[in-house]
Amino acid sequence: MDASLPATVILRLPAVKQRKGLSRATIYRKMQSLEFPAAKRLSANGVGWVDAKVEAWPTDRAPDGVRP
Repeated sequence: MDASLPATVILRLPAVKQRKGLSRATIYRKMQSLEFPAAKRLSANGVGWVDAKVEAWPTDRAPDGVRP
């Protein structure tokens, strides 16, 4: 492995929920509407999110239904 390439960290759903303060349903709804980074298939029954993409997703957005 090339030491100059950064390691890709994959987050599972509980970590994504905790970091972003969103429910499972909200994460999947936002993924479906392309408002949240897409999950990557890890196995037949598992998915994960790339840490850098989750962290880059804005947290300073107004909650759904709230206008600034």
